Amino acid sequence: MKTGLIGNEISEQIFNEFDLSCKRINSYIKSLDFNGIYIDFPNENNCERIDVPSENSKRSNVVDTIVFKNELSYGFNSDYDAFMYCINRHAIDLKDKKVLIIGNNWISKSILPALEDLNVKEIYIVDQNPDADSISYTECYARHLDSQIVIHTGLTGMNPDIDSIPIDIHLFSKCELLIDYVYDPLISKIEQDALQSGIQTITGIELKIAKIKFATEKIKGTSIQEKLFQSVLDTYYINQLNIVLIGMPSAGKTTIGKLLETKLHKSFIDMDEIIVQDTHTSIPEIFKRSGEAGFRKLETMTALKLSVLNQKIIGTGGGTIKNKINIDLLKLNGVVIFIDRDLDKLVTYDPNRPLSSSQEAVKKLYEERFPIYQKYADITVKNNDKIEDTVEKIICELNRIVKNKKSV
Repeated sequence: MKTGLIGNEISEQIFNEFDLSCKRINSYIKSLDFNGIYIDFPNENNCERIDVPSENSKRSNVVDTIVFKNELSYGFNSDYDAFMYCINRHAIDLKDKKVLIIGNNWISKSILPALEDLNVKEIYIVDQNPDADSISYTECYARHLDSQIVIHTGLTGMNPDIDSIPIDIHLFSKCELLIDYVYDPLISKIEQDALQSGIQTITGIELKIAKIKFATEKIKGTSIQEKLFQSVLDTYYINQLNIVLIGMPSAGKTTIGKLLETKLHKSFIDMDEIIVQDTHTSIPEIFKRSGEAGFRKLETMTALKLSVLNQKIIGTGGGTIKNKINIDLLKLNGVVIFIDRDLDKLVTYDPNRPLSSSQEAVKKLYEERFPIYQKYADITVKNNDKIEDTVEKIICELNRIVKNKKSV
């Protein structure tokens, strides 16, 4: 018997040993040769179409996993199971908490029973078009900034709209936990803001893979243990992750990037080269025509363009870090690595590096930028000796960061 998938672009890359690989359902329905269906974007109020819905499906009136057995259809709500699983694996206690849900959709309907089972104190659903069961954004900001748990179930911040946020999480002074269902990019803008405010987060990727885990278990009649789940989570994250290299001109970013390209099977992109290609103008000519300010605007436009990509190694210009928005954009799908190098190795007479033409100019730039490089770097690696050793250090640090994360 086979397994059907509807509209899921992640599951074909993970749990492949459980045969979750086909997106097309029509041929399966015609042949009646399948034992289960996983629906990535289920319709609401679809429970009545199922012969034997689970209790949680009936409570939410949403079915996203269907198992066919003995000529009957059995419906399950894997979003409920995934939500409970992620809460438990992070050992989070939601009892007596005030919860704000952004978005009124099948996800919010699916997790409402879970929140009730976890004994939260209050639940408010925020919607652009509020009804009897939801509130407006105006009311949210006026009366509910004391919410302790914020759950974002909408599409705001999803690729390609990745620089948008559904709410300003900084205003929620009592917020302890953000649960965000956006899974593309890897870390959404609202998650970035939450982390900067010291708020714990559960990411959309973790929730997404947890949902597929439970759908797989129902359809295949098997059990996926925590160890395998974490391994899949880590593998997906590191495969999709961009590697963003920052550092002074002549620090070795391009050379290191091309070596990493071979070892990590991610393609290398040089931001300065993209700017030259897009403008059909050399870097010195851009500086001559528009000054540094003009060049920096082009740099931010390029950062936005690259921020939606995955599986890339991005070599930045030396001054990319001067504008915080550049790093925020590149961190949506990337980890930032500072390539540090001693001053005496940074002087260059390359005409394409107009800010690094003398020892005095390099020293001034280094003193100005070093604290910013340190501030934005997830990893700092010295590049003074064999460049192959630097590359190996980067790979080791990447693996360490991923393995030390409970979630991505």
